[in-house]
Amino acid sequence: MGWANDIDKSNFSLILGGTSHNIISSSHSMIGAGESLNIFDSVNSAILSGRYTSIRYSKESSIVSVAASYSAESPSGIYHSSGSFLGGGSSHQIISSSNSVIVGGQANKIKDRSNSSGVIGGVRQYISGSKYSFMATGYGNIILDSDYSVVLTQANSIISQPALRGSNYSMIGTGYYSEISGSDYSAIMVGRSSEILGSEYSFMGTGNTSLISGSNYSSIMNGYANKIYHDSGPDGMGSGNTFHNTIVGGEDNIIRNNYISGSDSGSYFRYNFIGNGKDNHIMSSIPTG
Repeated sequence: MGWANDIDKSNFSLILGGTSHNIISSSHSMIGAGESLNIFDSVNSAILSGRYTSIRYSKESSIVSVAASYSAESPSGIYHSSGSFLGGGSSHQIISSSNSVIVGGQANKIKDRSNSSGVIGGVRQYISGSKYSFMATGYGNIILDSDYSVVLTQANSIISQPALRGSNYSMIGTGYYSEISGSDYSAIMVGRSSEILGSEYSFMGTGNTSLISGSNYSSIMNGYANKIYHDSGPDGMGSGNTFHNTIVGGEDNIIRNNYISGSDSGSYFRYNFIGNGKDNHIMSSIPTG
């Protein structure tokens, strides 16, 4: 039924209606209604409705009611991603990421071996190179090269990998423009413009413009513009060992370990604590070697 539809080399396949559909080399597959829908080399697959949408080289995949597409030149769809699903929304793509799911929202993408990952709602959400990762609703969030990681309700937040260090098993909860980078097993629960950088097993509760950098096993529970950090050496990776530091609350509190040229990379700065208050500082300069 419909107009200008074609089924080729696809046994037991079916096109119900619409126009300009193709099922090619995809047995046991189905297209429902819509315009310019394509299933190519993807057995046991289905597109129920949509426009300029494709399943290619992705067996046992399905698309349900994707409303629009990027364009006729770069269509929405599932590509090289067997066992994947698009449901609702518009302009989504799953590329080279098997067993992945996008449901609702607009212009969301899962790509580059992000197997078994999912995006539920939101706009311009992006998972790349991150297996078993998940995003809920939000805008402009990114999980990059960080397996088993989660962004819940955020805007313009990032879990990412600088250099060769990822942020696996990490989570950002809700808020705006937060980042976890190079920090495995770390979390920001609620915050605005807060960062955990190069600090594994670290935690932020809720706050604004807070920073943990180069300090493993460290925590900022609450407050404004609180910082725990280790100044980097000339190699950009820091010298000395800074970890197990905590700020509970307050404003503009700082726990800081300074780098000095020629310092001993085996020196330690750890187990420091600020409870509450304003402009409290704990600072150390690693002595020269």
